[in-house]
Amino acid sequence: MESHPDITGLLVAWRGGDATALDRLFPLVYEELRRIAHRQLSRDLINAFEQSGYFDIILHLNRAQDMRKLLDRGVVKASLHIPSDFSKRVLRGEGAIVQMLVDGTDPNPAQAALANSAVIAGSFEQSFNHGKVAIQRVDFRPRLALA
Repeated sequence: MESHPDITGLLVAWRGGDATALDRLFPLVYEELRRIAHRQLSRDLINAFEQSGYFDIILHLNRAQDMRKLLDRGVVKASLHIPSDFSKRVLRGEGAIVQMLVDGTDPNPAQAALANSAVIAGSFEQSFNHGKVAIQRVDFRPRLALA
């Protein structure tokens, strides 16, 4: 964690006897810890998928619309969408839904991917007492072109 100049200065002031420095320090430290926790939860979920042995993480995308393109081109067989408010919702105990998009051209691996993702999400959810993490099932039907 990089030291924020305000945090460092407040720590020095608090150590030097400034009693008000602690009151100003707490919100800064709390915000930094909250930011770290938000990033870490998404990473932990991705790691759970990767460590399952069923999924290989080959790309990290910043835009949800890129997932459909990769599926349509056959670059990936499945794609996990973690919404930007995922960590916030889990930490608040509101529950969070992640979306698994699966290439349905071969139904057996598609069903296996959905089933495995539900197991992984369930296991991930059990590691928290905060709320539910659920996989949203998506009916993905490939477009067939008749010649």
